Amino acid sequence: MNNKQQELFKLLNNANFIICASMALIAPFFPPFAFEQGLSKTLVGIIVALHPLGGIFGSIKIGEVLNDKNRQIMLTGSMIVQAICLFLFILIYLIKTYWYITIISLVSRVAYSVFITSFYSYIPFLFPEEHEQKIALAEAASALGYMLGPMIGSLLYSIGGFTFPFITFIIFSILCGYYIHNYEFEIKKKECEIEMIEINLHSQHSEPQMEQPLQYLEVLQQYDVYINALMCVMVTTSITINFPLMAQYMQDHYQIQESTVGFYMGLQPMCYTVATILITKIQNPNKPYYMVAFQLLNGLALFFYGPDPAFTGIDRNLLICCISLAVTGVAQSFPLIYSLPQLNESLVELYPNSVKQCNNFASAIFSASISLGEFSGPFIGGFLSNFCDLDRIASITGLLALAMCISYIPFLQKHMKK
Repeated sequence: MNNKQQELFKLLNNANFIICASMALIAPFFPPFAFEQGLSKTLVGIIVALHPLGGIFGSIKIGEVLNDKNRQIMLTGSMIVQAICLFLFILIYLIKTYWYITIISLVSRVAYSVFITSFYSYIPFLFPEEHEQKIALAEAASALGYMLGPMIGSLLYSIGGFTFPFITFIIFSILCGYYIHNYEFEIKKKECEIEMIEINLHSQHSEPQMEQPLQYLEVLQQYDVYINALMCVMVTTSITINFPLMAQYMQDHYQIQESTVGFYMGLQPMCYTVATILITKIQNPNKPYYMVAFQLLNGLALFFYGPDPAFTGIDRNLLICCISLAVTGVAQSFPLIYSLPQLNESLVELYPNSVKQCNNFASAIFSASISLGEFSGPFIGGFLSNFCDLDRIASITGLLALAMCISYIPFLQKHMKK
């Protein structure tokens, strides 16, 4: 394994951690501010859900224009834009309007999506033989960033006040951008490797041809593509459904204090992070079976978020609720992480003459699917909270997850025939 490839991956993964942690740093500031402005839970849910829309549009666009010549610029620029957004967030208490926060969040999410799409689509180029394990490591870094971001922010806030966390992450973001900009990306060697992969694929189908441009409309009409994208959307929705509601639910039903509720909420991302690290140890996984099996486990565990007395016949119990959070954290990691390499494989099988574009499109669709799930989760949660409690909302999400498993059966059957 080339040391320069490993060094480049470490650099990009460190930047991945920084950009995710900086976004988690931002997240706690908006809901309290919005409630102080007299906004309803539904409207807060809509505004929080608008944040990932920037990710959807950013991912789709970057998938069309990304190539080896501009990848380094995209990675560097996204870190610099993130630093600018963090600076603008320092002014939050001077410009007291929620639209100001929403616009900054949208731009910040676009920068995040540009970085993630550019990074993830580069992993198969760097590590064609072990890209699944490297994607799991990248997801582990993302999960750690989201989990540790609020904790790091709180620590830095206690040391230097409101602006200190933002200034710290601005410096880290600029440094990451600087090192990425000045790093010598290995292109020629990896292009040869990709060409060899293309030749091998062509030999199984037809004579080598010129790479044909792909179109999203055509690609997303393919069942193998949209069913794996929907699997990713469903998992992300189940992760984010409780974002605006879990803290209040814990306080209302279990009398958990504000100072300790974060420890209970951290169970899910902590177990997700541990699971992503374990996934890196699995060699040559049978991805579709892992995806549907753990999506099934995720759907069943969601009924025990409260638990929901109507669906389970069990009264609300804090221990069962915590076990459910831990189980869903583990279960959600497998279908989410394996959806990207499975998308890539499906696209290459469908378009063997466009391997490079398949990597870019798979990464873009994956990133857009995550953003769509992050949009639908808070939106559905905020809307349904006007009619029922979080445990019932989780049960409804569990039913959707089980329905997703049924919809995935034709893909499993097709996979069994290969």
